[in-house]
Amino acid sequence: MRRYLLLILLIFTGCSKSLHRSSQFNHSSSVWADWGSSVWAKGNLIPREELLELLRSKQHIILGENHDNPSHHKLRATLIGDLVSMESYELGFEHLRAEDIATLYSVRELNGLGEELEWEKRGWPEFGIFNPLFEVREKYQLSAFSLSNTFHPSGVDSEKFVLSDRQLDLQRSEIFENHCGLLPASAVEKMVRVQQHWDLSMAERIASRPNKTISLIGNGHARNDRAVAYILRERGESVASVGFVEREKGESLQLTIRNLHAEHIPYDYVVFTAPVEREDSCEKMRSYLKGKTRGYPD
Repeated sequence: MRRYLLLILLIFTGCSKSLHRSSQFNHSSSVWADWGSSVWAKGNLIPREELLELLRSKQHIILGENHDNPSHHKLRATLIGDLVSMESYELGFEHLRAEDIATLYSVRELNGLGEELEWEKRGWPEFGIFNPLFEVREKYQLSAFSLSNTFHPSGVDSEKFVLSDRQLDLQRSEIFENHCGLLPASAVEKMVRVQQHWDLSMAERIASRPNKTISLIGNGHARNDRAVAYILRERGESVASVGFVEREKGESLQLTIRNLHAEHIPYDYVVFTAPVEREDSCEKMRSYLKGKTRGYPD
């Protein structure tokens, strides 16, 4: 099961599409159209400083990512620096286990930190692309906490986290599409339970922090329509989610903005970046499944 979850991480990072262009645009979202100057908010461009002000008004800030996109980590580090220069925040990492926090505080040289954390052994992309995040944490001496998750076979406590039938159907459809249409329904259902468990666990850990927080998690977890931001908001927490989303390859920023009117954006704010070059993840998954007796992981 653990090896399969690492495969899930790989596929979600490399094979998922940025956003679906068939559903209605959510006009409560804002899009950072030009990182250096402006934010797209309800059809209007607003200054970057206004976004910072809006984020500072929230108790919890969630910053999504494509795990293997270096620009996402650089841009988030810049944003974190802007935020923490005015007030203190705790920094939550999806990437760190609870036992890693002491290591993070004790290892001062970034060159050795990745090895101490067993970063790449645990399936994360090259540690070096995450350096800006650890550099800004060290610069401002930010307290850190773990948002790492271990799935339990018992699944999700339905009394704590209930999605509507429509939310579940959309999640199943996206999981199936993001995994290249190669998974049977039974595997999709397992992944729905894993995702729900992870989202609930992250939300509970964020809500339990006594101070304001900035959480670094994958875009799939940062969603405000059914994931961590959604759970926190349903529980009355003050939260804002920022998705760091890749434009379609070859698509200009101007075309991206025009296309927004056909989008459903599951974040409060969005930063669009250029895509990174990747291997064909669908082909990689097909090769992986060929080695399985039953054609897919149990």
